[in-house]
Amino acid sequence: NSGLETESVRTLAHKLGASAKNLQNFISSRRRSSQLESRTSRRLPNDLLTSVVDLITAAKSLLAWLDRLYLLWFLH
Repeated sequence: NSGLETESVRTLAHKLGASAKNLQNFISSRRRSSQLESRTSRRLPNDLLTSVVDLITAAKSLLAWLDRLYLLWFLH
């Protein structure tokens, strides 16, 4: 188990929201900086990829918690 017993849905939802906000801020700052630069890189920066992985991990944790809750509710 990946800590589902100890983490609340509120904590997981907060992590998901924070990850989404971090990704949004990164993309916004990247857009502003790319408007100032004339050249654009074809490679995605590691920070962007890390933010995406963090968002997916947070979403996966929240969905696993909700899925477990659903199973507990309907199996008992």
